[in-house]
Amino acid sequence: MQLNKRNIFDPIIGFQLFSLIRYSLLLLTAIFLAHSNLSLNQIGMYETMLLFSGMFSFFYVGALTTKLLSSKPDEKEKNYKLVLIALLLTSLSIAVILLILKDSVANVFNVSNTTHIKFFACYLIFNTQGFLLEFFFCSKKNKSANYLCNYLRNNLFFVVAYSSFNNFGIETILTGLILLAVLRFITLIILVFSKNTDTISWADLTQFCSSSFPLLLSLLLSGSADYIDSFLAVNYFGQEQLAIFKYGAKELPLSLLMANALSNAMIPVLSGQNDFARSILELKKRTTHLIRIVFPVSIILMLTAQWIYPLVFSSKFKDSAIIFCIYLLLVCSRVMFPQTLLLAKGHFKKIAIASSIELVINIFASILLMRYYGIIGIAMATVIAFMCDKLILFYFVKSTLAIRPSNIIPFKEYLIFTFLLLASCYFVILY
Repeated sequence: MQLNKRNIFDPIIGFQLFSLIRYSLLLLTAIFLAHSNLSLNQIGMYETMLLFSGMFSFFYVGALTTKLLSSKPDEKEKNYKLVLIALLLTSLSIAVILLILKDSVANVFNVSNTTHIKFFACYLIFNTQGFLLEFFFCSKKNKSANYLCNYLRNNLFFVVAYSSFNNFGIETILTGLILLAVLRFITLIILVFSKNTDTISWADLTQFCSSSFPLLLSLLLSGSADYIDSFLAVNYFGQEQLAIFKYGAKELPLSLLMANALSNAMIPVLSGQNDFARSILELKKRTTHLIRIVFPVSIILMLTAQWIYPLVFSSKFKDSAIIFCIYLLLVCSRVMFPQTLLLAKGHFKKIAIASSIELVINIFASILLMRYYGIIGIAMATVIAFMCDKLILFYFVKSTLAIRPSNIIPFKEYLIFTFLLLASCYFVILY
């Protein structure tokens, strides 16, 4: 609120800024790779390394950094060291296990050359800590440091773009990304350990990690769907089809970012004790505005994706358009906010239960639908699982808080827009 009156490098705006930069750079990198001389198999190898790093790190990185952000101001310096050490030890342990089992891992991920597993393990070790760099710079409100972080992050794009257009091969690209991760890691080590004011012990480390475990479990349940989808794609269909799938499995950023922003903004409003009914009406009003924005955009993209994709990502990825169209259907569940009410009232266990059921539905539906629809079935299963998650959460909201779905969703507009979006998807798939 009132962004022009706030420092753009305060923690909240800073985190949002870096998320936007990260998404934009990954998208630009994907576009450059699509127009490069690399084969689909080589692009799939690049996507596999990103998948590898994310799959084996997202849950403990998210848990430890979230715990760090909730620390008291006088504990931050010490906790930065604890988080860095915990991240390093965890990523090292996972990397060693993966290297020991490299033949089995290569078989599971459809990697023909086991040497590439070494690239993946090295990237996992050094890149995992890099996420802490943005948190460190943003919390310090250091403008120069933020520029440095942007510079290091931007090099990701230039390394991939320059290497791919100069026929350096996929190994050169992977090596460049690892060297960039090492540079970020060294920068973080220097910054975090430049002050010797705080001493840490093994007891401090174990206590910090054990207190982060509930967050880790929650993130593991709620954030696994994307990685499971990618794993199934590469395991059953190979590197080339993984590239096709990943380039299509790009949910509309507008709906994702706006929905998350609305949910996060309404949690403190709904958690207050004053006029809860009025706050619910405010949520419904804002949900209505969101529906009127994201649904028309999704319908337009649905009807034009088959022409846009070959232009933006080259003709190699024309088959990704259908997967993108199916992922656009996620907007139907994104504009529902039962989880916001449950979070505001502290019903975290119910959210974890719903996430667990969603994960099970996603896995079984993906395996089942793959048999009939191929790799497209994975995308269809994701849409089904997300919608089931929201319906389960609505059940908890009604049974626990005595709030009906119609109290927070404009059902008439929602149903009309959902019908139009589904009709557009059916038209695109049929013709």
